Amino acid sequence: MSLAEPDPAVARQVLREIEQGFVGMSRAASAVRVQTADFLARHATELPPPPMLLRGEVGVGKSLLARLLHQVGPRADRLFLDVGLKWFPPALIEPYLFGYEPGAVTGAREAMPGLFQVANGATIFLDEVGLLSKGLQTKLLAVIEERTVRRVGGTRAEPVDVWIVAATNEDLRSAVQHQLFRADLYQRLAQLDLLLPPLRQRGDDILLLAEHFLARMCAEYHLPPKTFAPDARSALLVHPWPGNVREVEHVIKRVTLLDSESHVITATMLALPKY
Repeated sequence: MSLAEPDPAVARQVLREIEQGFVGMSRAASAVRVQTADFLARHATELPPPPMLLRGEVGVGKSLLARLLHQVGPRADRLFLDVGLKWFPPALIEPYLFGYEPGAVTGAREAMPGLFQVANGATIFLDEVGLLSKGLQTKLLAVIEERTVRRVGGTRAEPVDVWIVAATNEDLRSAVQHQLFRADLYQRLAQLDLLLPPLRQRGDDILLLAEHFLARMCAEYHLPPKTFAPDARSALLVHPWPGNVREVEHVIKRVTLLDSESHVITATMLALPKY
């Protein structure tokens, strides 16, 4: 990562904007916001900015943070392409990411650009990057280092300019040690290696997030404002939240819609599972 000093004005502005989307007052949440703001301020003039790697358990907010980074970054007016690699059959990841020439893929009569070319000049978010095969890791490294892509069945490299934000819930350092993930690719992706903490380590952020989602759901579904009863607040705090922020959102959405007539949400209405 560059050793350039961050622009203080840029850092303050980015931090203010991230605070509006990445909810939480805990030390862990604040550290995430400060690190990302500092990184973007250091690389505010670079096109594209260096890659970033977001790590953490399922549901901690990696996709949310990636989208926020795009919105406050130098390419906010461009496309944000969210690519969930776990949703692609393994055989289709390469043609979808890198494109293909006629005849290179079964039934392909015409050339097709890949997602990296679709995101040219913009931002691409590669969720679950640890799922890439060794061969595709090599091709991704070329996108980062050479800023080129070569389509499946193609013979020439084509220039591409993308800001890559990657995410994983796997331990890529362990994968590197076991030669399952390229060390050089990990080093390039992890120019900012940011670990998002699980919700169980964020204390009262659980209540802030629950209130945030409750207000949002009421607004979206045109319901009167609701509040949490004291027993509901206690239940929210003691629940382990294995699904992290995503689980909170789902629980609050369910209780908001199922009990749309109630103005106060109780612990019984939350119906949190026992562990």
